Amino acid sequence: MNAPAKNFDLLFSEKASRDWVKKINFLGLCGGPNDIQIELSKCTHNYQNEDNIYMNIQNLTCEIPQPEKNHFITQLRENPLVQSTNEDEEWTELIMKNGTDIRYQKLSTILQLITGPKLLHDPSQSTFEDLHTSARLGYCHSNSLKLSKFLHLLNIPNDVVTGYVYGLSEKAKNLHTWLEFKDMHLKGHVADYNMNAVMNIDGYNVLHHFEEITRINDSEVVSDHSKYDKILKSLDICDKVYCTFRHEIITDLERNLKKNKDESSMIKSA
Repeated sequence: MNAPAKNFDLLFSEKASRDWVKKINFLGLCGGPNDIQIELSKCTHNYQNEDNIYMNIQNLTCEIPQPEKNHFITQLRENPLVQSTNEDEEWTELIMKNGTDIRYQKLSTILQLITGPKLLHDPSQSTFEDLHTSARLGYCHSNSLKLSKFLHLLNIPNDVVTGYVYGLSEKAKNLHTWLEFKDMHLKGHVADYNMNAVMNIDGYNVLHHFEEITRINDSEVVSDHSKYDKILKSLDICDKVYCTFRHEIITDLERNLKKNKDESSMIKSA
């Protein structure tokens, strides 16, 4: 599949944002399941079951009372796409009827093993204290960059990936950023800060039907932050724009810096 075009107006325009908000408001406030089904019947692809799995996992990775946890687990087990579930001390596996299984673990659990519980939960020291709460939502670009730099310090290569992910249908798509890395067995995983989850890539694609737009490796993230952070901030380039257009931005920036340096040298030598 070809990558989506990098159209700034499509990705960032006020109209596109309004269309997305209007869609979410309709699906969330339309009054009942029948209205949602009527709306989805107009779409080419209905991803309602996949979206329900995603929402249940996102709820289960918060710190919630056991009765609520049991409710979301039941929702997962009763999902039409799920054949059975399997849990051990580390991973939860959803065995899917189509043969592509979903395996996930809390991202916070993995980070706690790395940093220790005090560092993860002490707000005065931790950079990941929001993982167990809804405060983690809405900042996927910034949080992915933060996580990428942290894993880089641990010598864990990773890529910051930005692209479209899909909700209830092909009409409900959203620009999102997540991390990809390989474990010691070279198996690919996604770390999604919004979900507080680490998941196998194939399972993540089952839920999101993602379309990659931009991929930035951790060395590029760290180097850019070191060399260009002040310049990018002075140009009001936010993390969302950086994650989407990093390669174009850095290429133009380096070309302009070189041009200015060459012109300065010419003036001094004149």
